Amino acid sequence: AGVWAPTEWDEQARFFRGPLTTAAARGVPMLVTNPDLVRPGSMAPMPGKLGGLYAGELGGQVTFVGKPYNSAGTTGVYDTALAILAEQGVTDLERVCMVGDAMETDICGAARNALGGSVLIGHGIHSEALGLEQGKGSGKVMEEGLLTELLERYDAEERPTHVAPAFNW
Repeated sequence: AGVWAPTEWDEQARFFRGPLTTAAARGVPMLVTNPDLVRPGSMAPMPGKLGGLYAGELGGQVTFVGKPYNSAGTTGVYDTALAILAEQGVTDLERVCMVGDAMETDICGAARNALGGSVLIGHGIHSEALGLEQGKGSGKVMEEGLLTELLERYDAEERPTHVAPAFNW
């Protein structure tokens, strides 16, 4: 007996669809505390992907907490980070920059919170779309055409102000 580990989202969604359909029909709310869509390294679905299925196709009620959301009655990650910066005297959002590898959470979250900039790291979850290997930078440069193709999936105001192939120290 092995461990069930489907590799494609359609196959994975089939596994969750039955129980989630029942829950949505019963009006059970879903709380998603990590809205990331995929897991770096494996591209397995994360809670945000399941929440999207529940709210979208199945019509369930979902509350998302975490990047990029600030939900009613909660302190979102951006609110918390900006409060810490304000305590240190940084109140001008133009001086704040988000660095992350996920367009849907990191980069769009920066835009939704009116930060001054954002840096998309290419060797993260979008590495395959950018023609890069996921993980530490190998020195390989992103192909401009692939970067343009990725960014065109998003509204202009949701795009990063900067892009870097890797973030190493």
